[in-house]
Amino acid sequence: MSRGSSCGEIRSALGVYVVGAIDPADRAVVDSHLAWCIRCREELAGLAALPGRLASVPVADVTMLVPDEDPPISPDGGYLPGA
Repeated sequence: MSRGSSCGEIRSALGVYVVGAIDPADRAVVDSHLAWCIRCREELAGLAALPGRLASVPVADVTMLVPDEDPPISPDGGYLPGA
């Protein structure tokens, strides 16, 4: 991400930004953009509840979404059927 990042680039980083998992250099770029861009600040405000909502998801529900192991991949890069 660069200092001249577009709103699209900034908005794609806001989820990571709001949960605090953004790289410090990227955080500085987002902060600089948010200082002047009302639309991106509004988008960020809409994501403000995200960390609390994520924290309320039961661990059992999260582990259901994570496969035990990666499925086998065919030589052409696709997943093997029935595996």
